Amino acid sequence: MLRALFIIPLLSMLLSCSDDDSSSTNGATVIESVSKYGYNEPSPQVYVPLDSLVTTGFSGNVYIIRGKGLAKTTAIYFNDFSAYFNPAMVTDTNIILTLPVGIPYSTDQTSNKIKIVTSDGHEVFYDFTIGAPAPSLTKYPLGGPAGTVSTITGTDFVNVISVKFGDIPAEIVSSTVTEIVVKIPEGITGACKIFVETAGGITESALSFGFNYVIYDDARNSDWWEGSWGGDVNYEQSEIVRDGARAVKKEYGGFGGFQIGNGGGPIEIGNYTRLKMSLYATSAGKANIVISGNAKEIDLVPGKWTDYEFSLQTDFNNPGAPGILLIQEFSGINNTIYIDNVGLL
Repeated sequence: MLRALFIIPLLSMLLSCSDDDSSSTNGATVIESVSKYGYNEPSPQVYVPLDSLVTTGFSGNVYIIRGKGLAKTTAIYFNDFSAYFNPAMVTDTNIILTLPVGIPYSTDQTSNKIKIVTSDGHEVFYDFTIGAPAPSLTKYPLGGPAGTVSTITGTDFVNVISVKFGDIPAEIVSSTVTEIVVKIPEGITGACKIFVETAGGITESALSFGFNYVIYDDARNSDWWEGSWGGDVNYEQSEIVRDGARAVKKEYGGFGGFQIGNGGGPIEIGNYTRLKMSLYATSAGKANIVISGNAKEIDLVPGKWTDYEFSLQTDFNNPGAPGILLIQEFSGINNTIYIDNVGLL
């Protein structure tokens, strides 16, 4: 709210001061500079004063084009991408506009210029680049042994600087604008976030890689026993896998259950806050995730992996040390569910 209240008077002051200057309306249109005010990208808490001159812009930010004869503007392009502008925000010396989402960021294949088209048929150019936005992550490994080659997918992987698992750099095998292939590094202990850094900024994965306590990751924890019912269970299948080389395949009759239990020493539950798992169902339906008698019902998404991080406190009512984990089919239908990346965070 304070930022909005601050910007509105500044806009009014800019426009009112410029309305008196119409001496160049009948002359040549010239772009002299571009300024930005507000919060800089990709670091949203870095304040930039109103008269900060810039030569690079970012989508979604507000900029002021300064010059002469700008009142004749009929169209504006950045990297040959048309940008909407409000005629009420145009004077002879200023144009205030927001760089649109979807504008092409600058490469050696783009024009790297602002182009203004005027009512008298002229085109005016000004050198100006568009910075790449921070990368967006849509899929990334959640588990797997060191040395495994894994793919991170997303958008805006432009000029990738580094990929880190926690603070450990990963070897980048290859990268495109939408995919980065990496090797999972040695030395990861416990759960960590994945960080992708590009020229546009650093993005942190929403979900964690790895575990602080492993229940299933290519193999069942040797302390945990098997007690499933209502259909076959296969811990060694490799046809449909979220990460690594294997995932559990559980064939369910109606209300069947995948059940495993801790037969080793007690788990210090105070060290953990979340239960993590990935599920792939062949048919839509419902399932109950049960820890030590506390249940969380979920909708099964068919034909794709869905990644979950459940809160032990809010989803399972503080179950205490988890002695039994049950994934039960809860629609009364036959289904096949693949299970991967099960553990505590």
